Amino acid sequence: MIEMKKISLALLITLGLIGCGRPPLDKPAKIFLKSDSLLTGQLDSIYKFTNAFPNNTQIAIAIIKNGEAFYFGLKRINDTLLSIQNSDSAFEIGSITKVFAATIHANFVIKGKLKLDEKISPIFDFPFNENLEFTFRELANHTSGLPRLPANMRFAAIFNQPDSYKKYDDQKLNEYLKSDISLDYPKGSKSEYSNLGMGLVSYTMRKYSGQSFEELAKKMIFDKFNMLHSSCEKTKVADILVDGLNDRGKPTPNWTPGALIGAGGIYSTVKALSKFALAQFDG
Repeated sequence: MIEMKKISLALLITLGLIGCGRPPLDKPAKIFLKSDSLLTGQLDSIYKFTNAFPNNTQIAIAIIKNGEAFYFGLKRINDTLLSIQNSDSAFEIGSITKVFAATIHANFVIKGKLKLDEKISPIFDFPFNENLEFTFRELANHTSGLPRLPANMRFAAIFNQPDSYKKYDDQKLNEYLKSDISLDYPKGSKSEYSNLGMGLVSYTMRKYSGQSFEELAKKMIFDKFNMLHSSCEKTKVADILVDGLNDRGKPTPNWTPGALIGAGGIYSTVKALSKFALAQFDG
């Protein structure tokens, strides 16, 4: 069971750093991958999964075995997959940020400051639309009934697709909570993925603590596990940040998470993420 968990964590880190989903892209790349720590079969599996990504794609992989992390990097250059060293390169880790938002909340729970099943409404100085109420548990496990995104963000996202979260600030989120928040399905009837839900978890913790998400993550996670080059602030990792690409291989800006930062606002390296993964097996 432990070994399966380790394999799952390795896959989680890998998938997080290559993005959500495999784009239907170019013809298969030529392979020129080499590694002293990976078996031939593992290299073949990596090639099978990555050979259709576009030129300039970088992928950082961590394989955790017997409490030790091994790193492997690759980049597609001129239709050839080449081995590179990029374990200290920073990537936008996207929705893996949600794991960190949940971990921050767990810290509050362990210290007795917040509870999983307490309602978040007392932390706000206004009632939500239709007097809706949510617990941290409902938001974190995606059973809150909330949509994937707030209604007053969807229109802006259509016309600002490269960075759709950028202009969605705390004021816009407050307006939505006061006047427009509604359920897509009855609370607790099912689990349906919601960036809004986890974004609301992080927003509530920011309001409760009076600290930024960056400050909370640094104090409770990054510093604790010596996760160097991990931050919510792009300027702190700009010199090692891998440029983003869209599904056609064209440059695209990194997202600016705005009010929903807890849903996807962290930059990190595969080496730092490995330290966090290994910590999960340390009692």
